[in-house]
Amino acid sequence: MGFRWIMRVISAFFLLVLVVFVVFVIVYAFYDLPAVESVLPQIEGDVVVVGLISDTHSHLPVYDNEARLMKAVGLLAKANVSLIIHAGDVVDPGVIEKLEEIAPVIAVYGNTDPPEVMEAFPEIASCEVGGYRIGVVHDVGLSWILGVTDKARAIANEHDFDVLVIGHYHRPFIRKDGGRLYVCPGSPIDPIPLMLTKPTIGLLIITEDGIMPVILEVK
Repeated sequence: MGFRWIMRVISAFFLLVLVVFVVFVIVYAFYDLPAVESVLPQIEGDVVVVGLISDTHSHLPVYDNEARLMKAVGLLAKANVSLIIHAGDVVDPGVIEKLEEIAPVIAVYGNTDPPEVMEAFPEIASCEVGGYRIGVVHDVGLSWILGVTDKARAIANEHDFDVLVIGHYHRPFIRKDGGRLYVCPGSPIDPIPLMLTKPTIGLLIITEDGIMPVILEVK
């Protein structure tokens, strides 16, 4: 009787853990998810388009990384980007070479990058486009359901960035906080959670009226 009772308690505990995990994954996948465009938006007039990409690596061997990467590269080329920002976890230096065939690239290293990538790129990088200061960093830590972290705010404030591009999350988000814009383009190769989040890249469409962030599905 005692043994059976213990086994029931253990089974109930693991079932509860499983339920909590599933609920967390679903909430993580869909909570405050920005609109993901399935087609490239109409881009007309006097605009500058900056391409955003991050986490061009995979946790699982099931993905065709090269095919997904080339789809992302094709979208960036079609958007006629003037600059590409890679927010880290490049992993394969050849990724940067492919992106540079389209436009100049600004990149930072990520937490899974090999030594040669970490030596080639800084932790934080920046540029100025259309009068806006744009920064990029890979990992700013996690807060509950992808809020803007204290580290992200500190970096943006210290460098007076109008926009901070962030990697690491493998799912997109767009946040306005304290007059600054925070954008994660997601991952074109390995979106997380698997099956629930679409592979994505991002665009910053800059006009004389301001900056419009766009998250674009890679399909």
